[in-house]
Amino acid sequence: NMQSSMKNEITYGAFSAQSAFDFAGSSFRQEALRFGTLGSAAPKVDLAGYQIHLQISKVKFDVGHFSYGAQRHLINGFSSRGLQITVPFLNRFDFSAAAMNGIQLVGYDNFFGLDNRRNQLLSGTLGVELLPQQAGGLRVEVSGLNAYFRALGGVNRGVVTDLQRSNGASVRLIANDKSRRFHFEGGFTRSLFGSPSDRSLDQGANVTPLPSLTRNAHYLESSYEVLRNYSLTMTKKANLSIAFREENVAPLFRSLGAATQADKVQYEFSVNGSINEITAQFSHSNLHDNLRRIPSILRSLTDITHIGLSAPAGALLNRTES
Repeated sequence: NMQSSMKNEITYGAFSAQSAFDFAGSSFRQEALRFGTLGSAAPKVDLAGYQIHLQISKVKFDVGHFSYGAQRHLINGFSSRGLQITVPFLNRFDFSAAAMNGIQLVGYDNFFGLDNRRNQLLSGTLGVELLPQQAGGLRVEVSGLNAYFRALGGVNRGVVTDLQRSNGASVRLIANDKSRRFHFEGGFTRSLFGSPSDRSLDQGANVTPLPSLTRNAHYLESSYEVLRNYSLTMTKKANLSIAFREENVAPLFRSLGAATQADKVQYEFSVNGSINEITAQFSHSNLHDNLRRIPSILRSLTDITHIGLSAPAGALLNRTES
């Protein structure tokens, strides 16, 4: 067996490039990287993954394997092979777009991951800094997604899937004060998910296709540092922060760009404090599902309360080593 990697880096003025290629091989055909999909035709030495990053001034290009998306319910860290571009403009705007394959790819074939238009994910995000003099002070992001996945299994999973389609849009708001003591993040997503009729799976049978459904999801997170390194004495400093989180995902909600549990509402409140080495935590969370209270579906109600205290014995006894 063998594994190898080839990396390089180039910088010339406003242009820079980095690339990494990873290879895997075996002298036994049955242990080849793509033996599960190609059988005896699988090459013994194959391309396991690669990434090429190019930057010209502030414009960035990515080719190969990468992750894209920061919209929790629409597209969040989706990883595959494809193309990506990020362009900042007019001081306060930035735009990014990605075209990616619907499954994990390895090998030299389909090098850019975009050979099959019926198995692609297309997404774009427009970001606006409403306070350009304070990066991250008040930022709005608007994202869109169009995904169409065929009934194909990835190289790392041997499952039978069906034809799936997903379209959606998402809005995300991020706010911070100048001192970064207050933080807020919230998002709203509306997604249309459908599973059209697939002849390769129907096999001529009379199958009723699932209806396409449009569902919503939203979340918000806020936190505030009440005390930050507040001096109680010459040697003791106190910290205190509070946080609140809420998430609501409608029944049957789904987006092909994000792994999300549907049909749930979750709340969480937490307080964290410390005096030097002594730390204390309190949190309470509530989660329940089956939002439509369907009698034939189990309804779960979960409440968790946590109280914690951590301190070295010397700090509790107020003793120091002499």
